[in-house]
Amino acid sequence: MRLTADLIERSASFMNACRERELDLRGNRIPAIENFGAIRDQYDTIDLTDNEIRKLENFPKMTRLRTLLISSNQIARVEPEVSAKLAALEMLVLNNNNIVEFEDVLEGLEGCRTLRYLSLMDNPLTKKPHYRLTVISRLPQLRCLDFRKVTRSEREAAQELLAGYDGKTLKRGRKPATSESSAEESKSKRQKKLNEADIANIKEQIKKAESMEEIARLEKILETGYSIN
Repeated sequence: MRLTADLIERSASFMNACRERELDLRGNRIPAIENFGAIRDQYDTIDLTDNEIRKLENFPKMTRLRTLLISSNQIARVEPEVSAKLAALEMLVLNNNNIVEFEDVLEGLEGCRTLRYLSLMDNPLTKKPHYRLTVISRLPQLRCLDFRKVTRSEREAAQELLAGYDGKTLKRGRKPATSESSAEESKSKRQKKLNEADIANIKEQIKKAESMEEIARLEKILETGYSIN
């Protein structure tokens, strides 16, 4: 069902528990966001849960909207226009969608200076290594991620992660190339060339590591291809 001005007009609107004016567009099999101009920026919260929307895009400029609930859709990307059009957005719930890469969501949200609460639970992205720290490093204004408070230790760890990578490489989720001086330093510490079993074991250790220092040490071993004293 298309998101028409008539559907918007017929949909329920009410004062929610947070005393915010909310528009309920749940469960209409809506394939795309369109005709939002008909809303006339009258709502604090819009609920688009359980539809078939593929991209978060095509918003008019909305200065009142603070909460957007859009779980259980097919969203694979948040377009950069979102931060410019939704200037007051504080909470975005994108659970159970199809977001795979960091850039698919972070590129569109980095400009949302008012965003404080973000949830991406049950997206493929959340299975990536250092998922929470990467999101926190790119969206430092967040207070809660996936309904868990962002702690001071997480912020510090996110800063360490960001400091360990140049910005361009971090956005792609890859490690930067080793400099010649670093390579020479690594050679002096070689013990044994890693085999496939060693590499698999180290990758498993990285997943279970509890500190940034341990992650950095293990990643260094993988980077050089040799065990290190």
